[in-house]
Amino acid sequence: MYDTRQIFSFVCVPLRVLLTVMLCHFEDELTYRWRLFLGTAAFYVAYSFYRAFITHADSQFGGAAWFHAQRPLHVTLYIAVGVTLWSEVDDVPWILLACDIGIGAILGLRHFGATHAKK
Repeated sequence: MYDTRQIFSFVCVPLRVLLTVMLCHFEDELTYRWRLFLGTAAFYVAYSFYRAFITHADSQFGGAAWFHAQRPLHVTLYIAVGVTLWSEVDDVPWILLACDIGIGAILGLRHFGATHAKK
């Protein structure tokens, strides 16, 4: 069993921040093929969150997913990212990803703060 607080803090959030910063920085240089590839990847992520939600899947790292109730929000945001990438709408994909990071960080702090307070 992994420490979900450490995975959230040192894997999930940093990877999403990196992706968001890279998308923001290189957005003007994305070719149609890159937008198509990244949009498809966003749809795949949305699908994986959706499938995990309807099957009540555990976290990817084992144990119950504390964020299970928020999976539909992830699905919605990643579908929107995919659509905006495919539609070549500037600035919106990275803003949506930044919203996902912000919401996830707030919910994570709330969850792990409440977990820590119970100990």
